Amino acid sequence: QHVIRYPIDCDLFAPQADRGTLRQKLALAPERPTVVLSGHGWSDPFKGGDQAVTALRAVRVQRPQVQLLVIGQHSADLLAATGLRGAALPFLAGRQPLAEAYACADLLLFPSRAENYPLTVLEAMACGTPAVAYDVGGVPEQIDHLRTGFVARDGHADELAAGILRLLSDLEATRRVGRLAREFVLRTSAVPVIVTQY
Repeated sequence: QHVIRYPIDCDLFAPQADRGTLRQKLALAPERPTVVLSGHGWSDPFKGGDQAVTALRAVRVQRPQVQLLVIGQHSADLLAATGLRGAALPFLAGRQPLAEAYACADLLLFPSRAENYPLTVLEAMACGTPAVAYDVGGVPEQIDHLRTGFVARDGHADELAAGILRLLSDLEATRRVGRLAREFVLRTSAVPVIVTQY
């Protein structure tokens, strides 16, 4: 048996040198620590919107300067529920705006409760943005806990919060985690790699 993963355009989904400019483009403060939360529709209970709110409220208590970029249907409601400053965008069909949204953030929060091998995580990692996520489906195959991101036990929103706070406590160390995350995607899911495997 041979597993061939999803291909990721690692030229498009790539780190950007100036996160501050990207944040300003998205109506975010350039200097604030930034979390991105991306999903198709936050009314779907399997996407874990309630888990995200619980985790981010806990983060706000300790790090009120954190800002949140929420992408997807009902994103404004979810942002308001967290009490954090930030911006809400509709579901982004275009890949370039999505790549910029991932690249502007310090980390991706991925609270989904049921997944296969999610593209969202891979695309963010390709941008050098590590993910904090639950250990569901293929997510543990994507994230090497504490090396390329943070994996929490399913349903433990307190562990999601701990992962966010850990990554935001030392942004230089988080940049190194992000570089390792990108290296994983380049090694396993870059288009030339997948073409060769096929």
